[in-house]
Amino acid sequence: MKVTPTVTPTVTIEYCASCGYAPRALGLIDELLAEFEDRISEVRLVPSSGGAFEVSLGDELLASKKDTGNLPENDSVLAALRERI
Repeated sequence: MKVTPTVTPTVTIEYCASCGYAPRALGLIDELLAEFEDRISEVRLVPSSGGAFEVSLGDELLASKKDTGNLPENDSVLAALRERI
């Protein structure tokens, strides 16, 4: 389901700080902003623990290391966003 053009959603990246995932999260932010800067209102970076690397659009979880056991690839996150905004 695509978000209507009048809505500018928030992308949230929750990452495990103690796992050293900050560089990965920052790299994803660079790619998100390069492609979606004019279509999102905010990118929220949330330091966490426990191996987390979760990417959400609003309330919808797009990618989850906790669910899959693998860090999501930036390309798959970008593809999921393209489908929704």
